[in-house]
Amino acid sequence: MQITHLHQTSSEHVTVTLSTGEEIASTLGVVAELMLYNGKEISDESYVLLLEHSARALGVEKALNLLSYSRMSAKELRYKLVRKGMAEDTAEAVIEKLKDLRVLDDAEYAASVVRHYSARGYGKGRIRAELAHRGVDREYWDEVLEDAPPADNAVDRFLEKKLDDPFDRDQVRKVSAALARRGFSWDEIRAGIERMKDGFCGTLMEHTFALISLGCAKNLVNSEQMLYLMTEAGFTLVPDPDGADIAIINTCGFIDSAKTEAIDTILETAELKKSGSLGAIIVTGCLA
Repeated sequence: MQITHLHQTSSEHVTVTLSTGEEIASTLGVVAELMLYNGKEISDESYVLLLEHSARALGVEKALNLLSYSRMSAKELRYKLVRKGMAEDTAEAVIEKLKDLRVLDDAEYAASVVRHYSARGYGKGRIRAELAHRGVDREYWDEVLEDAPPADNAVDRFLEKKLDDPFDRDQVRKVSAALARRGFSWDEIRAGIERMKDGFCGTLMEHTFALISLGCAKNLVNSEQMLYLMTEAGFTLVPDPDGADIAIINTCGFIDSAKTEAIDTILETAELKKSGSLGAIIVTGCLA
């Protein structure tokens, strides 16, 4: 068997024509590596080498073209090459070549997947699923996941956006399910909800209220009930409405003098609100 013609078809590609009439697509790199030239005798062994080296060289080009569009794992790349018609042994040789060149690095690829999904607010459960889906070998998982940011920040950000009241069971159930779908563990979710509850109560404790009770003993009983409910909700009682967040005026309208007292108190308190030294006024009781 003999090489009858070497035809350069592009800056990198060559067609090798044999005396048998067979044409083999190859590259200039293979021609140089195997020292091919017109008229060279080709043994059966050299013929096999020519086929293998040409297929691998062209396969590397095809693989590099795929990688130029998107990074992928060795398993993903192997699957795509075989799907495009490449023989499995050739695809494996191409993969090993790219690994030697450090063009294909599953450890670095896994780290990039972790960075991407962590930045988008996903938990380790979802990231593991993505690594598996993308064919990354499990030997890289633990190491790269150690570099993932703590789940606390992502869980807290999600809860701040989606959960209005951490004591509302329906809300908590829905938001917890959403976080679980994003790959967070139930322990991480529970911890986040507890942090939000603490912050929620802490915010409420910063608010103050004044309670002005007017009229009869029945009003006093009602005022005591309101006092209990407000303090249970986390508000702090202050003696003067000036500077308070809320002033509650429990009015009496049983007799004219009680009505006058209630109206005067409301107007005086309204002046505090107008000046900005009082947050809000709640008027309740008989005159409300």
